Amino acid sequence: MGKKTTGYEILRCFFLLILILSGLVSIIGTGGGGGGGDHDDEVLVTYYRDGDADGYGDINATLEAASLPQGYVTDNTDCNDADAAINPGGAEACGDNIDNDCDTQIDEGCQVPACTDADGDGYYAEGGCGTVVDCNDTDAAISPGVAEVCNDSIDNDCDGRIDEDCAPPTCTDADKDGFHAESGCDNAFYQGVDCDDTNREINPYADEVCGDGKDNDCDGEVDEGCSGTACTDTDGDGYYAQDGCGTAVDCDDADAAVHPQGAEVCNDGVDNDCDGQVDEGCSGTACTDADGDGYYAEAGCGNAFLQGTDCDDTDPDVYPGAAEICKDGLDNDCDGQIDENCSGTTCTDADKDGYYVEAGCGNVFVDGIDCDDNNAAIHPDAAEICGDRKDNDCDGQVDENCSGTCTDADKDGYYVEAGCGNVFVDGIDCDDNNAAIHPDAAEICGDRKDNDCDGQVDENCATGSFTNSLGMTFKRIPAGTFIMGIDSGETPHQVRLTNDFYMQTTEVTQGQWRTVYGNNPSYFQFCGDNCPVEQVSWNVVQYFIAAMNRLGEGTYRLPTEAEWEYACRAGSATAFANGPMSQLYCGYDPNLNAMGWYCYNSAVTYNGCENISSYAGPVCAGPHPVGRKSPNAWGLYDMHGNVWEWVADRYSAYPSTSVVNPTGPTTGTARIYRGGGWHNAAMDCTSAIRHSS
Repeated sequence: MGKKTTGYEILRCFFLLILILSGLVSIIGTGGGGGGGDHDDEVLVTYYRDGDADGYGDINATLEAASLPQGYVTDNTDCNDADAAINPGGAEACGDNIDNDCDTQIDEGCQVPACTDADGDGYYAEGGCGTVVDCNDTDAAISPGVAEVCNDSIDNDCDGRIDEDCAPPTCTDADKDGFHAESGCDNAFYQGVDCDDTNREINPYADEVCGDGKDNDCDGEVDEGCSGTACTDTDGDGYYAQDGCGTAVDCDDADAAVHPQGAEVCNDGVDNDCDGQVDEGCSGTACTDADGDGYYAEAGCGNAFLQGTDCDDTDPDVYPGAAEICKDGLDNDCDGQIDENCSGTTCTDADKDGYYVEAGCGNVFVDGIDCDDNNAAIHPDAAEICGDRKDNDCDGQVDENCSGTCTDADKDGYYVEAGCGNVFVDGIDCDDNNAAIHPDAAEICGDRKDNDCDGQVDENCATGSFTNSLGMTFKRIPAGTFIMGIDSGETPHQVRLTNDFYMQTTEVTQGQWRTVYGNNPSYFQFCGDNCPVEQVSWNVVQYFIAAMNRLGEGTYRLPTEAEWEYACRAGSATAFANGPMSQLYCGYDPNLNAMGWYCYNSAVTYNGCENISSYAGPVCAGPHPVGRKSPNAWGLYDMHGNVWEWVADRYSAYPSTSVVNPTGPTTGTARIYRGGGWHNAAMDCTSAIRHSS
């Protein structure tokens, strides 16, 4: 595996060649190179490998020998030689969508499960029906095979994520009610789109007000849940004759001049303002309501339902029945007591703007805490002042909605433009799409990013290597030029790589694979967690890489074929990174023996080993733990032998001219693998050898 200095990283992954390409063992076995004496008089029998030790062999994995080898049988009817529960003698397991008894039928003799495709999109609501489960079988536009639609707040492709890989949407909250006019913008505590962003009383969490003709809760319905209440406004004055219709009750719905906000007309014998009193304030009685709160300074005035005299007719928040506000020094409810039932609550308002530092204090109609109690112009209801670099309205943002002059797309409080942002923050946000990158962030070594926006990458870090949380170590490989394909049988050509990159120092181990991916697909599991993972296809490797990338420690990928050979050679131009090849087959080659495991030296003692003596190899052979041989000049191990290694490229013939940063063709099904394996001859373990599958 590896990390690339341009923001992506390189992954080395592997598979067991003899388990992928049928007949390869016998082909190599007849390829020459070493071996025993004259066996012309022996009768060779074809045996079949029994990889899962269930007594049935794999027809595609054969070995010709004079006697039965360890791990092989004469039967060749196993349809899955990696699972001991699957063979011709196995029992069919219902509902697993597997041919357990190798009779080419699946779930025969089982009750057919219910498979529902209500929306007709070809995906079923139940498991075991032949497709990935449809997470919404009522909507044909939602299924595992569709593309994710940005900003609709829906998991369109049934992968458990919403709006993945989408750019942040524009989010408008003109009425400051916490709900946005656009979809995909609401915070985790609010769901839904604000259907009227000019009225803070209308939003997805508001209660429906019966009879007002408005969709108060933004559910697309008006006056729902009102149980059929008739709301009559016969005189058209905007007040209804029935209770529960969104306004105070009109006491005379035949007269537009009579309603709860009407002016009392003296001596007409009519309750003009629907307060239950007739001609109040007439006949010389002074009835004053200077602050317009509906409570009068004089006794005997006002609504019959309102008790008591307004003790402060200059403050609309002080009247009989108001909530007592602790520590404000006022008799808010006009009961003759100040701060009653406050139980010692601390309520601080140093700047006397009516907003408090502590929660639970202050005006009951005011939401939010004063974020600066030394400045009376800063409080939750203040207007934002553009360009002053202050959070005037205490919403956690500075200079928001300032006509595009201050941009903070990633909402980290740091701005793209100079002169914006928190007064305590110096500098400009150099990556406004990543909230973890800003002028006050800590530099993260090895991720090849300018985390703190100081114009430097990985400053004060050791740049030669990087180790992630899984213990995978990567070496920095410098950019450069080399001749690719020397002694490969294909056209040697010059390749220039313009970017440094990080390559994992060893092959991915079985333990690392299990930690990231949760299983171990390897055939040679008795080799141990520190042995390379094998028997993984190119496609499965892509899933492993995706899981690695979700760790959040960088972006990983397979190396290109050119990057692999460049890193393998480590500046050399010989067959092996430490010198030329002196042995083509399974004999002793001093250079390869020092750096890699191949058919000459790959003897092991663990269970499940392979007999490769038919082509001069050990009787019990297999892969070895990583990092046991000598590294190349750039600190990379096992680039020659042990297990084959996938690269990113599709197969094509080499060009005849020099190239820059080649990545292979864009079409084709054959992928390249490099480096040779424990069972291969020396000539198949060179820096330049290439195969495809």
